[in-house]
Amino acid sequence: MAAISTAFGYDVFLVPLANANVDTAFTNITSAYGNGATNFINTGGLAPYATGVPVSYSGGIFTVDGDTYAMDGTDRAVKLVGLTNASLETDTNSEEVVTYDSTTGGFNLSLPTSKSWSLSLAGVADFGDAGYHVLRLTEQNTVADALRVKLVRIGPTGTTEAVYGYGTLSGYTESIEAGSIVSWEASIEGYGKYLTDLDLNGAVPTGAIATFEATLQTFTAFGTGLSGAAATLSGDATGTVDTDGSGNLTAINITSGGTGYSVGDTVYVAEDAGGGSGSGVVATIS
Repeated sequence: MAAISTAFGYDVFLVPLANANVDTAFTNITSAYGNGATNFINTGGLAPYATGVPVSYSGGIFTVDGDTYAMDGTDRAVKLVGLTNASLETDTNSEEVVTYDSTTGGFNLSLPTSKSWSLSLAGVADFGDAGYHVLRLTEQNTVADALRVKLVRIGPTGTTEAVYGYGTLSGYTESIEAGSIVSWEASIEGYGKYLTDLDLNGAVPTGAIATFEATLQTFTAFGTGLSGAAATLSGDATGTVDTDGSGNLTAINITSGGTGYSVGDTVYVAEDAGGGSGSGVVATIS
């Protein structure tokens, strides 16, 4: 899954909620999508649940990796990994007005009356992926338990565009691949209006540091003689350092993304962080 999960330039997060908890006044849809209950959607720091965590649904309530969902829209969203499509489609409904005056020359007038939108999703997932499980169970119980979803689409890569709103899952299809891999398609029909942020001025949403992979594109100093320990980062993000047997950095795992970071910022891991040893590490947010 590691090879396919980064093959597409969009991230899509969704959180199931009961229809009664949709903000029908659509007042909070005008806030930044951000992270946590005070913003539109709780992305959980943009990190997906690990593959294979237990997901269950009973009595209108989801339980994901031990987290019991309140189904009110404040729960942690799941990330759909392995996406191959996340196309936004919109339509304008209009009404024809027939006139016979000399001003229009007898031509009809097409007056816009309403808008609709949908998100066409497709992906390749492991059967054990938590986001895939939540998507399937939500779609299955859309009618029986009146389930809806909050969603945000971020991307494509290299941009800070975000599309977010409420929707209804429909039209799920699957094609069984080899082993535990499945290719799937589904659509989200817009439920009310949606909002598009075309330019967030390069700002990374709250908690968006997620996990730094040890790549030359990310790290400008890998450190030496490191041992695994709690990582003290510049700013207010926290995490742990993963190292190999030779004391080389393999990853910084962010446990709390912090606030106020932007793309291109430099993040330092302090020397002797949290009882660890070795020289410091420098990374940039990409």
